[in-house]
Amino acid sequence: MSQDEILRLDDYYYPVWAHGYNWLQSNEESAQSLVEKIDQIIEHYRKTEYFDCEGKVILVTHSMGGLVGRRAAQLAPDKILGVVHGVQPVAGAPVVYRRFRAGTEVGGFFDLEGAAVAKIIGWDAADITPTLACSPGPLELLPTRHYPPGWLKVAKEGGKEVVFSLPQADPYEEIYSKTTDDCWWGMLDPGLIDPAKKMSSGRSSPLKAHRDALELAQGFHSTLGLYAHPQTYGYYGIDEKKFRTFGHIHWTTSGGIPNNDDLPLLYQKDGRRTLDGKSTVPLYQTDDAPQVKFKLGNERDQGGDGTVPLDSAKVLDHLQPTPKAVFRIAGFDHQMSYKNTYAIQATVYGIAKLVQLAAPPTPYKKS
Repeated sequence: MSQDEILRLDDYYYPVWAHGYNWLQSNEESAQSLVEKIDQIIEHYRKTEYFDCEGKVILVTHSMGGLVGRRAAQLAPDKILGVVHGVQPVAGAPVVYRRFRAGTEVGGFFDLEGAAVAKIIGWDAADITPTLACSPGPLELLPTRHYPPGWLKVAKEGGKEVVFSLPQADPYEEIYSKTTDDCWWGMLDPGLIDPAKKMSSGRSSPLKAHRDALELAQGFHSTLGLYAHPQTYGYYGIDEKKFRTFGHIHWTTSGGIPNNDDLPLLYQKDGRRTLDGKSTVPLYQTDDAPQVKFKLGNERDQGGDGTVPLDSAKVLDHLQPTPKAVFRIAGFDHQMSYKNTYAIQATVYGIAKLVQLAAPPTPYKKS
């Protein structure tokens, strides 16, 4: 930054407002509530005699809040000076699919953050499915069409020979619309959606409620697309060691597939599902294979921030219009990213550059 830019920062006040939202509802609703909050903030300062309000705010987002902020900017771009995004799951995260099948991933006894997340959203599929299945917000964290295809892989024993990869084009049609009643690798078990039997009626069903939520999520993804506010800055995690995450989800056999007859085996229904806190292991029985297993892998195969994989985070670079500056940083985990020195510096830099776009302050005149 130039000396003049730095000196100009002293001409403004920086009051900070927070906006909370229900993460289970659609990010569309959350974005609309954020626009309403922005209107309230602008009106608040317009009513004062001390502040010279230009009628715009700067948004600073974290994680899912980036989706909310981008949609709010899409709805009301003239009320937003610019946006700074932190660790946004721009194109979603495959771990959401995995949690529907295997529960929250917890990396051992000392993974306190993982245990805290598990305590909130559920330790296993039986806990998670009733909470997330009919909630558009979490479903909007599933990988979008902008996530590199083929992230769901089915491989033979050893994991080196991939039998097939999905999606090829549309994750909603190829993966999310499938349940374990359709095929063993379906995204969720419909029998777990409503364990208390409170949702069934003559006109509805738990599965219909889930598919209605999926439709809302798909609509949100379509509407948001790759939109970015014209003045966008941000950062994301690229850690390849300590904070790796699930860039792909792998199902692998623990035994051979006889006669290489893959597809009939892979697409059959799973009548003997079992659930635990780590993986879901379907069992199969055919004439040639009395017992063939597929197991959900635990390997975090991609760099990132422990939650958002690099394949999703780096889509920030390709939003339209192209962001003004994006910082790629290692050394922090997703939830606590704003405690990282470099993440803080990247955020302050974005705010400082956006302030240069603000109208010159008007000298105060005593009435």
